[in-house]
Amino acid sequence: MKSLSLASSLALALFISGCATSYRLAPPSNDSLPLTDVVVSNEQHEIGIEIVNSQLTTAAGGGLLFALVDAAVDAARTEKASEAAAEVRDALIDFDYNEHFGAALAQRLSERMEIAGVDGLRFLTTTEAGGIKQLVADSGNDLVCVIEPAYSLTPNFLCAKASMIVTIYAKDADLKEQIAKAKRSSTQADVFYRNQFVATTRLPVSNGMALERAAAILSEQPEILKEALLANMTELVDMMIYDFQTLDLESESMGEKFDIEGTEPSQVGTLVRRNENGRIWLRTYAKRLYSQE
Repeated sequence: MKSLSLASSLALALFISGCATSYRLAPPSNDSLPLTDVVVSNEQHEIGIEIVNSQLTTAAGGGLLFALVDAAVDAARTEKASEAAAEVRDALIDFDYNEHFGAALAQRLSERMEIAGVDGLRFLTTTEAGGIKQLVADSGNDLVCVIEPAYSLTPNFLCAKASMIVTIYAKDADLKEQIAKAKRSSTQADVFYRNQFVATTRLPVSNGMALERAAAILSEQPEILKEALLANMTELVDMMIYDFQTLDLESESMGEKFDIEGTEPSQVGTLVRRNENGRIWLRTYAKRLYSQE
């Protein structure tokens, strides 16, 4: 079977990809892994929207009544945001996110990892393929990588967000033995690696601006939103490559803490990298990676 170096194999596995539980096992040292089967699973056909969730239940310490109020408030906020986002979605009607996503990540991996070929990449939805587990079972490769990309507007349309969950399933006996030593639940017995990557870029709207006004600005200047999403896509692959280079977190240099933009409730991340363009990468306690300005 054709093999690549460990770094190249894993980078190719991450070719294209809610919160995911992170599993980051360090591969055996001085070894190589076979070329993986890569599947992009995405059923999202329009930009998503996020809201600030009601926290009445949390503030009150629980209770069914407060939970019902929270649900009603969230539903009303979602409906209002969806109505405002309609014209933004119309402005993106010619923007095929999946197509751009695949092209951007393919180019970036080729530039960063010097990978010439793109064999093994498939674009399928999980429903078309009968589920991820079936995809893994049907593959003839020792590793199967499933990437689940998503994109959205953060609450109040302040930022464009691109993200992906990357999961590598192991069928190789030695890797399965390593997974078994991690003593995971039986449902995760074949997950060699999983992590989530998120990149946000601020948009020309201000906090407190009416949703309708924010939507009008974005729909009148759709190129701003498109360019933000394209830039985020490119950064995602850099974050993935970095993640594989720091699977042993003892080698990662940790800095000051920052609030992570676009997270509700707000999360805090520790600085692991500051880029020349002013963007920073933050690692959460759960090992996820976020990029923001």
